[in-house]
Amino acid sequence: MGWSCPSCTFINKSTRPGCEICSTDRPNPPNPSSVQQEKPRRSNQSNCAGNTHKDPKILSHLNGVRTYYQTPEV
Repeated sequence: MGWSCPSCTFINKSTRPGCEICSTDRPNPPNPSSVQQEKPRRSNQSNCAGNTHKDPKILSHLNGVRTYYQTPEV
């Protein structure tokens, strides 16, 4: 996998020390200890199909979307 130039966004080969297009130096890789990891989601909050949400606004929205897609066009 390559790396994206911070100046021109060109995707360079992973072996290049600088950007092939604009010659910008390759940025240093992030420090692994400073990268924030995404927390795993709890299954009872991310399952929209199962209506496991407790928030009435979210449930109302999901029901409206479901009704929209089930209503035939005229």
